[in-house]
Amino acid sequence: MNFAGHSHYSLLDERSVWQGAFTAFGTQSVSYTELERGKVNGTVPPDAYMFPMGYILDFGSENITVRRMNFRLDKEEKPNMSVKIPYSVKKADFVPKRNGNSLPVMPNTYGHTEYDEKGTAYLCFDKGESEDAVHSYAVLYDDGTRRDYFSDFYKGCGAANSVKLPVYSKAPGVYNIKIYAVDSFGNMSDNCTKIDAAEIRRNKIYRRKFAPEIKY
Repeated sequence: MNFAGHSHYSLLDERSVWQGAFTAFGTQSVSYTELERGKVNGTVPPDAYMFPMGYILDFGSENITVRRMNFRLDKEEKPNMSVKIPYSVKKADFVPKRNGNSLPVMPNTYGHTEYDEKGTAYLCFDKGESEDAVHSYAVLYDDGTRRDYFSDFYKGCGAANSVKLPVYSKAPGVYNIKIYAVDSFGNMSDNCTKIDAAEIRRNKIYRRKFAPEIKY
């Protein structure tokens, strides 16, 4: 068993536990969360430094229980999915089938747009639902383009019930938009949330933000 870092998966992402020739538990920094590439809201997402996570190991008489802890909120995350490691362990003894959940769901049919004082458009809607966690959102425009965003799943218990996504890298215009929920394995919801006649007023570019130094 190997506890190692730098997989760029959140500790709350089930892909952070890998099992092949050996078993690896990916850890994340307790200073901030940096995720994998490929989303328009960047590898260092909003408030990435606000939710340090780590493992606590409970040693029992027959096994070790691996618990994912939110240190800021002093709460165990995903307690129903803690991992029990038998002392006499063989491959695949304890890692459950992690890609067997039903598809995520978008709970409401329609969302809306909001604008800040600079004219940046925000897509606002109720967050998706999943047996595990909604990892990201696929935003599809009626001109055929797609933008993928991380959800705030990496905040765990601190995640919000509503979503507000700034529109990046989109030419000004009026668009009909469909938003789908995606889990960490890339499975997309069958249904979507629609925002019709969304007006994009400025072409905002995402600028990567690094976590500031936190003084304790």
